[in-house]
Amino acid sequence: MYDDVTGRWGVVDPLAGMYPVWSPYTYCLNNPIIYIDPDGRKIVDANGNFIYTHSGGWAKNAPENAVRLGNAMMGTRTGSLLFNKMVDAKHGITLNISQESKIYEINGKTAYKLGEASKSVSYDHNTGDYTINSVNITVFKGTSKEYLEKANTFEADSYRISTKNNDQAIGAIGAHESIHATDPQNIKESIENTVKGTSYDVEKEPNRIEMKVLDEQHVKNMKLLKPIPTIKIE
Repeated sequence: MYDDVTGRWGVVDPLAGMYPVWSPYTYCLNNPIIYIDPDGRKIVDANGNFIYTHSGGWAKNAPENAVRLGNAMMGTRTGSLLFNKMVDAKHGITLNISQESKIYEINGKTAYKLGEASKSVSYDHNTGDYTINSVNITVFKGTSKEYLEKANTFEADSYRISTKNNDQAIGAIGAHESIHATDPQNIKESIENTVKGTSYDVEKEPNRIEMKVLDEQHVKNMKLLKPIPTIKIE
């Protein structure tokens, strides 16, 4: 959006709200000698370093698991839209694929935790306001692998999966978790469930999105287990 003839930008910085004391038309806090901002939108690693931007794509030092998860999401139209939404988020989002297997026995039934979106949240108990500091999305490959292997050998209550392709599952689970990481209403209700003891159904929309992604992959007649978001209140 930069006009190199006039030396100006024709649009307001889409993230100008993060810097209210600066003009929305300035570049790099009005100090381009010290700072650069090739895009301003990003996916970060655990240390907060950019590993994906709209302008540059994946960084050379991007972790393999993050690249695999991101690319799996971008394998479908819906997944791509959600991945770009994560890139545009004001808070940092990390991506990870864990080899862990999260399988539990609950009330005599086997529960498979396929993924989670762990949020770091600052919460003001006086005003009820909250700030999302960061979200770490993890897909548990160990769980999905075991679940995929057993999917055609048993009925797991109301949850089934009918794809043997692990990257398809990773992309669908990542799309599910991206709702927990970016949707303001979902985040708000998830926090209130934790802080106020409310019982909002924060899985309805993520599950719908997950199934939509699988449908775009031509995976039919399936429902996935509800991953359980965890929130760290500071």
